Amino acid sequence: MGVHRNYINIKLYADWLVHYFNLNGLHISPLKLQKILYYSQAWSLVFLDHSLFEDVPEAWANGPVYRAIWDEYKIKAQRHEKLVFENNYNLEAEYKKRTDSLNLDVNQSELLDSVLKKYSSYPSGYLVYLTHSELPWNEARKGCAPFDLCTIPMSLTTMKDYYKSLIEKSSPIVEAQI
Repeated sequence: MGVHRNYINIKLYADWLVHYFNLNGLHISPLKLQKILYYSQAWSLVFLDHSLFEDVPEAWANGPVYRAIWDEYKIKAQRHEKLVFENNYNLEAEYKKRTDSLNLDVNQSELLDSVLKKYSSYPSGYLVYLTHSELPWNEARKGCAPFDLCTIPMSLTTMKDYYKSLIEKSSPIVEAQI
């Protein structure tokens, strides 16, 4: 991969994503959060030529998982709970504060906006299906049964090459949309 400019703290980014979804009235579960993190990193590898965060996803049975985020939200994940904030919470102010704390450069900001436009409306199950149909997750799980515990790190090189190949096969219109 290219030289990284600055890694984003994955926990801060995950928290920002939860705020983004809540502010926009969208559903976000721990499972969906994991997939949005994954696609954010995958497309960063392609378009920014560096990893978005230091963390590398593991090839779990339900798709790519970032261990630090799993540890943070595992109770809610086990209960299949939606990630929401209290009604008396000033969501707009907190979202702005979290946006500022990410310290995104223009390219990162534009890329992440594109990722959210593309993937935020998909249900968790579809995002699991999508990752299961793609090479990076399948390559990492090679030799594992469908529901086997697998903590094998996914290859960032495979992620970059795979998603870059999707761009090369698509039309310029699709490329502009990620």
